[in-house]
Amino acid sequence: MRDLGTWNDQALAAFDDCKEVFERVYDLLEKLPVYRRGERRFLSSDALGFWLVSRLTGRDPKSEQELALMRALGGMTTVMFSNWWQA
Repeated sequence: MRDLGTWNDQALAAFDDCKEVFERVYDLLEKLPVYRRGERRFLSSDALGFWLVSRLTGRDPKSEQELALMRALGGMTTVMFSNWWQA
């Protein structure tokens, strides 16, 4: 983690931003009925996808297409890094 800043001078700020948004959005999503009815497995990837879409578009995802993109990007990112985190 401490080497993140040597890789990119904005990486630590981006990581902190991602962490703050992830925690806030995760807590909000967890309270929604859809996540209580079986969608819990998507909480982490949707929170991460929310951050990705909001930073790519400059606004929070709201439309059906943006929410679908949120789910897809969050899921792909989570899957891509799952083996890396286990190593």
